[in-house]
Amino acid sequence: MTYLFLPQWATLQAQSQELTKREAYYQKLQEAQSNLPQLQKEAQGLQSKMQQQSTQMHGKLDNAQLLVDLYVLAKQEGVNPQSLTFDSVQNIESYQEINMSFTCEGSPASVLTLIQNLQQGSSLRVAVRGVNLSTQKGVMKAELKLAAYSSPSSSLTPGTKPAFMKSSFGVDSPAKMFTP
Repeated sequence: MTYLFLPQWATLQAQSQELTKREAYYQKLQEAQSNLPQLQKEAQGLQSKMQQQSTQMHGKLDNAQLLVDLYVLAKQEGVNPQSLTFDSVQNIESYQEINMSFTCEGSPASVLTLIQNLQQGSSLRVAVRGVNLSTQKGVMKAELKLAAYSSPSSSLTPGTKPAFMKSSFGVDSPAKMFTP
């Protein structure tokens, strides 16, 4: 007789666990419903803040601002910027793009950290297109090909990179690019 009910016992236990999860979720929904006016007010505040920030975001690439931002980022990482040259701005579909050549030097760790910050952690909308590194007497010189992007339609929030700049292939850190 025990053998007949044992398979059903496991099913009943799984269903009771699912019921417990659903009851907890139901409690969360009830709490959210009781706070609905406050949540709506908070959502409206965030939406107006987002609209305000999107109007402050300019739709054109500013070479002077890019220069300052790139040099400040380099100095924060302990890298000495050497030169920065700009190509002309290109209007592509719903965004603008400008290609840049940036030359800098510093310790290998600092230069690689700068490259990583440009690729992943930077608030700049910059993509690293090419890297040429050389080391002489413990000082690494980097020649970077960069591309900066701007969205005149303000469909992107400040500090986020467009979808085409996020790739799932490659390596996850610049140091891994140069290890055999």
